[in-house]
Amino acid sequence: MKWNGPSQAMDDDARWATARRLLHDDTIRTEGRLAGLLLLLYAQWPAAISRLTTAHVEKTDGAVRIRLGDVAVTLPGPIAELALEQVAARRSHAVLAQTDSPWLFPGGQPGRPISAWAMGERLRKLGIRLAETRPRPHPRHPHQRRRQIAASRRRRLGRLRRRGQPTLSPAHRPLRSRHRTGHPMTTSDLSSGWLANWQHEISAMLQQTLAHFETAYGYPAGDNDVLVADDQSRAMAARLEDVAVPAALVIFYSSIAELQLPDIDHGYFIHSPDLVLDHLAAYGPVRLADDRTGIVFGSDGGGILFALDQSGQVHRSTTASWFDEFELAAPSLTQFLERLHRATAVFTDETKRHSAIERS
Repeated sequence: MKWNGPSQAMDDDARWATARRLLHDDTIRTEGRLAGLLLLLYAQWPAAISRLTTAHVEKTDGAVRIRLGDVAVTLPGPIAELALEQVAARRSHAVLAQTDSPWLFPGGQPGRPISAWAMGERLRKLGIRLAETRPRPHPRHPHQRRRQIAASRRRRLGRLRRRGQPTLSPAHRPLRSRHRTGHPMTTSDLSSGWLANWQHEISAMLQQTLAHFETAYGYPAGDNDVLVADDQSRAMAARLEDVAVPAALVIFYSSIAELQLPDIDHGYFIHSPDLVLDHLAAYGPVRLADDRTGIVFGSDGGGILFALDQSGQVHRSTTASWFDEFELAAPSLTQFLERLHRATAVFTDETKRHSAIERS
């Protein structure tokens, strides 16, 4: 597949043309217009937009302000009107069932915000491609890459310490489920049998999680599921072979259609094969180190992308962008899937423990 997609960031003319359309086209839903303008004009990425609440929008002394991080920004008239309209409406079927939802952009589950991934997809359908909206980078400091790696490691270690997990990097130890599901997940060659076992164990753990989730955390769980491949997804997987997608990904999609784990850690998503093809046509392969390229097949709840290279290694983006740098996430797709298995097991144990505390 030849790719002739964007090779640079959106220029100012294109950015303003899109912003003008969002300002004046009232056939677009208010929530899409407001989210798009926050991205284009205020550099707010989907992860940040999805976490906004109605309390972030304030009207005082005739001025409408929105709090972005620690800064309250005064909105000009047209954008202020959209913000106030969204606060009043908060269009989502979840809100119809629970009108006290605090989220400015509610999700499909009562009391929960839209996920960063869903917000990104909503913007993409409006013609706003996240990769194109990223400003052209300034010349890099010679030690910027080292700083990014160090910051990433600090964030990871901080999360592990807060959760009470061992601080040894999972890249340096075998992964084995702490759940007694009958078949501990250990490193193996990817196969339909291995994937069937992997799907069965994660689904079993998710059933346990869902049984305790609302008691443990006080709100309903999202749509956490591993979808088994059907004839349609297998047909799409066959199309992946025609565009030179890594073999491991074709094997995966022959058994699994999609994975959605919005509540595990900060969220994990393995996209459907048709979405992988769609993104490949729109953005092309991502550039990795050493002039390699990768196919984006997944993301997390903060918009971080996961890509598979031709050697079978999994890489993660350092930011929520197709154009920024990627770093190694797992030596193989199998080991990446094992980490999702282990993360699900840990979260299931935590949920059951929190639920027991709440019941006591």
